[in-house]
Order: sequence, then structure tokens, then C-alpha cells
Amino acid sequence: MQNDADMKKILILIIYTVVFAACEKVSFADIQTTGEQSKIQILTRAAGDVSISYPLTFYAFNISTQKLVAHSVVNSVEEVPELYLSAGTYHLVAVAGIEDCEMPENPSMSSLITLPTNLYLNKPLQMGSVDITVAQNTTATMTIYNQVAAINMTLTDIPEDVTACKVSFSMLHNSISYANKFNGEAIAEINLNKQTDGTWTSPIIYTLPSCNEQFTISICSTVGDNSQVYGYIHNAQLAANTPYNIMGSYKSGFAVNGVLNLAG
Repeated sequence: MQNDADMKKILILIIYTVVFAACEKVSFADIQTTGEQSKIQILTRAAGDVSISYPLTFYAFNISTQKLVAHSVVNSVEEVPELYLSAGTYHLVAVAGIEDCEMPENPSMSSLITLPTNLYLNKPLQMGSVDITVAQNTTATMTIYNQVAAINMTLTDIPEDVTACKVSFSMLHNSISYANKFNGEAIAEINLNKQTDGTWTSPIIYTLPSCNEQFTISICSTVGDNSQVYGYIHNAQLAANTPYNIMGSYKSGFAVNGVLNLAG
């Protein structure tokens, strides 16, 4: 009988231990105390006059496997992201302005962030990165850049009978990887809006750089069922982190930042 009583006590102890362990919450801080992981605190700074947008998502990729091992999201400049990583070498990436983009839920370093089909965004896509070797608690600092060109367009002296006007840019990249490499090619198409003063304008839009050291601007105006297209080649790259004020007149031609003179 004594043996039966002892067995019951042992069984109760085992059940209590299992239930307690199942109910205990394990946090990153708990893992940290084991010495198997280190805390990585990430600080950000803006490149030039870049205004960092939020939310800002941070990813840690193992450089050997190219796989995602941790991520964190901050919603304001007051928040400081923290990641907990085992010893090794990692590629850390910060990304913002991706709400309208397509991307995988569990990306690798080579995975792509793809722009919408119209190839432009209403806020800048921003990225920063830094490579670190983890052996202890570390503070890493990365600089955030705009990965897109900002385009603002105004056309004047457009004939009154024009009912629609749009501008296309080609060929432009349509995606960027988490390793900060541009990919793909497509055409960005922007619809202009007629203002009360007769000018045709676009809101500021953001798109990825051109694929080559030149790009084509095509301006299409529509009158009734007929369209007329003017094509121009700009012999310089549409570059990231660069504003473009495209201004022109139907009568006197067009100009890009006052540099490119285009005969109408």
C-alpha cells in the first residue's frame, strides 16, 4: 500500500509540473537569460532630407541561409526596435512605405517587394540595411534612404478639347529585393487631372528607378475617340531619392527639371 501511495504522489507531482510548464509564458527576455541569444537594438537615421515614414518593419536574415530569422515593427520614432539573435552573421533590413506593395509573408533575402500594376506609390518606399556579426548584445545603426524617384508633373497650354491626358515612363524597375537589388521592368502610367486654370497636373507619385541610363517619356492626349502621343527620350537615368518636376507646354515643348528641352 505504501508503494501505491508513493506512486500517487509521484504521479500528482508529474501532472503539476506538466500543467505549470504548459501555462508558463516564454518571452524573448526569458530566452535571453539562457545566454543563447543576444539583444540587438537598432537605431535609425535619415539620409539627407529624407523624412522616415511609419510603420517601419525590421527584418533579420541569416546571411549563410538567406532565411528570415526575426522581425519587428515600430510605429513611431519614439520606439526602438529590438531583435534577439543567436551567434552568427546577419543582414538587417528596415522597410517603410510598403502598404500598397506585394510581398511574401515569410521572405528570404532574395524575395521581392513588388509595386502595384500602375507602378507607382503615393508615399515613398524606404529602405536601410546593415550587416552585423552577433557574439554579444549589440547596437546597430542603419541609414534610411528613399528607394524611389519622386515625380510631379504640370502641363500647360493643352487644347480645350482634350478630354484626358496621361504620361508614361519606361522602362522602369517594378520590384526591389530585401538585399536592396532592383528587379524587373515595366511601364509606369500616370493619369493627369485638369485644373480650373486649365493646367493638367499629377499629385506627387513615387516610382522605382529606370532600368537603363535613359528612359522614355510618352505624353498621350485624348480628344473624343482619338489619341495623340508624343514620345521623348531623356538621356539620363530616372534615379532613386531624386525629385523630378516635369513641367511643359503643349505650344513650346516640355522640360524635366529645366534640363531636358523637348520639342512639342
